[in-house]
Order: sequence, then structure tokens, then C-alpha cells
Amino acid sequence: MLLDGVQVSGIRASETGGQANLELKNMDDEARENEEEEHADEGRADQVAIRVPPELEGGVWANFAAITHSPYEFTLDFVRMTFDGAQPRGGVLVQRVNMPPLFVQQLIDALGDNWKKYADKAMPREIRE
Repeated sequence: MLLDGVQVSGIRASETGGQANLELKNMDDEARENEEEEHADEGRADQVAIRVPPELEGGVWANFAAITHSPYEFTLDFVRMTFDGAQPRGGVLVQRVNMPPLFVQQLIDALGDNWKKYADKAMPREIRE
């Protein structure tokens, strides 16, 4: 499934610190695969096709994150917490992501950019200011 019309800020750990536009595709989307082959000669270095396996299409729900780091990498643990009223009752780790420090800075920049775009459209002006 290609997410047409959705702007995905792409980030990658690279020495140049550049950004890429990402297209998300289903593993079983043969029609898009054929289209990709037709356009392969166009030399669009800023376009990267990302395949999404069917078992990952639904994503995971996380409402808590824990972050740890070593001199060489950061680890983000995404957790789905359950609550008894306002008090946390427990949680389950739904995803652990390890990444190099350069990627963390690129992720922070991309999140900030996307948050600003989201807030400009979705948040009342009184909250944005």
C-alpha cells in the first residue's frame, strides 16, 4: 500500500545528514512494484521505496517511551502502559529501537519539523503561541 498524498519526513543516518523522501509500500503490492521498475531509470536519488511487511502494517500503540544510551548508540523502548484511573498499572514493551547518535539528532529535527506542521493545522492558535 503506497501512502499517496502523505508527506513522510525521511531521515537516515549518513555522513551528509541529508533527508530522503520515503514511499511506504506493502510487500505484496505487485502493481506498485511494476511501476517502480518502470521509473527506475529516472534517477531520482531522493526517492526511496520502503516495503512494509503485512505483519507490520497495523503498527503498535505506545503511550510511554524510555530512552537509554551508551557512547555508541541510543535505545528507545516503546511501551503500552495500562492505567487504573490516573495511576499506571503496568505495561508491555511493544518495540525496541536501537540507533546511532547521528540518527537521533536527525530524528529530533524531523519530529520538531513535523510537530510544527501538525500544530499549525490541528492546534488552536492559543495553544500554539
